[in-house]
Amino acid sequence: MKILFNRIVAVFFVAYFLAAALAAAEVEGKITSPANGGDVSAVYEVSGTVAGLEKSQELWVVVRKGKNFWPKDKAFVVGGAEWSATVDESATKSGRPYSLVLLAVGFKGQAEIADWYARGDETDWWPALGEIKESVALDQVDVRRK
Repeated sequence: MKILFNRIVAVFFVAYFLAAALAAAEVEGKITSPANGGDVSAVYEVSGTVAGLEKSQELWVVVRKGKNFWPKDKAFVVGGAEWSATVDESATKSGRPYSLVLLAVGFKGQAEIADWYARGDETDWWPALGEIKESVALDQVDVRRK
C-alpha cells in the first residue's frame, strides 16, 4: 500500500511540474524597444508585447552579464498584450555592453526577487543572481550604455 501511495504521489508531482512547464512554454513575449544593438542611457524605458501570460506569472526585465542576472523592474502589462518597464543601469560604465532579458516568473521566482530587493534595501548591496527560480526567458536584446 505504501508503494502504491508513493507512486501516486510521484505521478502527481510529475504531472504538476509538467503542467507548469507547458503553461510557461505557451507564454510569448518580445522586447520591442530598445532595439537589439542599441545604445541606451543610464535610465530608460523598455517595452514590448506579451501573449499567454498566466495569472500566476509576472513579467520582469532583468540585466544579464555573463551568467549573472540583476532584476530591474516588474513590467506593467497593459490590456494583456503590451508591457513597459523602467531600467536603471547607472552602475554600468559608459560604452559597456549588457543584455536585457524578458522573463516570465512564477511564484517562487517572485518571492526570490522580493527577498533580493529587501536584502538590497537593508544592506545597499545587490549581488548577482545566478538564476531565478520558476522563470522562463522570453526574449533578449543586447545593448550598450551611452
